[in-house]
Amino acid sequence: MKILGRSTNFIYRHYKGLAVALGCSLVLSILKELLRGMAMEWLVDKLGPIGRWIALDPASIFTFAVAGIVLVMLVSVIRDEAVGVPYSQVHWDREFSQQSVKGLRGYIIAAITVIFLLTVAGGLIYTTRLATLAPAKSTEPLVRFEFENAYPYILPPKDRVAYNRTWAVRVKVITDTKLTDACLLFRRVTKDGDSSWTTIDAEQQAGWYRGEDSFKCVEVFPDEFFVPFLADSTGRRLWLFVPSNAKAEYARMSEMEPGSYKVEFKFSANHAPTIIKTLSVRWSGSMSDFHMEILP
Repeated sequence: MKILGRSTNFIYRHYKGLAVALGCSLVLSILKELLRGMAMEWLVDKLGPIGRWIALDPASIFTFAVAGIVLVMLVSVIRDEAVGVPYSQVHWDREFSQQSVKGLRGYIIAAITVIFLLTVAGGLIYTTRLATLAPAKSTEPLVRFEFENAYPYILPPKDRVAYNRTWAVRVKVITDTKLTDACLLFRRVTKDGDSSWTTIDAEQQAGWYRGEDSFKCVEVFPDEFFVPFLADSTGRRLWLFVPSNAKAEYARMSEMEPGSYKVEFKFSANHAPTIIKTLSVRWSGSMSDFHMEILP
């Protein structure tokens, strides 16, 4: 009862100032809402998540005001207790203090209810606004490519008995769902540092690690492979993996000269983004020194 009495005394002594503070905070909240579009970027830039909350919660300034009032009231009550101010000397006698508690109880409960409802409503509006600002979750499947200059991305002849013991350079296609009508096309081939070498600039079907279905648009499951290059069993003859009836421009890729190449390819599938990537290849004339990477 003593703490409640001291708190009531504080409210009774300062009710005009408290009313002005809460009223001003409500006016500032309304002004802030009117200027939210202009002020939000500045608030977020300067204050981060707190600035975002101030901008999006219509009751944020009012909440600050309430928190400040509660803090000041607590400090006042604790101070009176600490310095030993007699309860009967807190600006009126004990009997009047008890009567004040009863008289103000209804007003205090009503004020607390209104403050609570305003704060909850502001929090709900903040949550709704924050959700609308969040980027929508993409419905497109995730597709990425992975390669390392090591097994099982480079398969040696001993693992390719059924395929004339050739080397196979494989790139993994990683996806989070099954893809339909997935196609791979080589688009462009260049050779670095050789001005006499004419750029190949024509689309040509690339091959999946699929046997008979290598050069078709197929269903792709997670962790599928496609094959950009093959090499003979000796590892000294490298060629781009294209069908036998490939466009004439690709004929010279049937036996690649040593050097550094850039091979651009395009991936497409139903309901998936079209992706264009470039393979950077260094070929010295031997698979023991073959190096390839997927450029960003």
